[in-house]
Amino acid sequence: MKSIDVDRSGSIDYNEFLAATIDKDKLTSKQNLEVAFKTFDRDGSGKISLSEIKCIFDNSKVKDDKIFESMLKEADDNDDGEISLEEFKTLMLKFFS
Repeated sequence: MKSIDVDRSGSIDYNEFLAATIDKDKLTSKQNLEVAFKTFDRDGSGKISLSEIKCIFDNSKVKDDKIFESMLKEADDNDDGEISLEEFKTLMLKFFS
């Protein structure tokens, strides 16, 4: 129970429950990560650009460009302004570890 209660609130909330029940190995398999990447790479360039990140969240309440820029910067290890497949995989594996 303690390992599932990530925020140490004394109870397990919905997000913590989902995180505990997800099969992380299946979710982060090479094939699944490549499918997810291709979904985000709307123009098929092999990179995810800032405009593609904005498109992903187009219907969300998030409208502040700085948030999207921060997301890009977190994953963009080589500072080329885009997210490659390898950078995407690294970010996702870090997120789910």
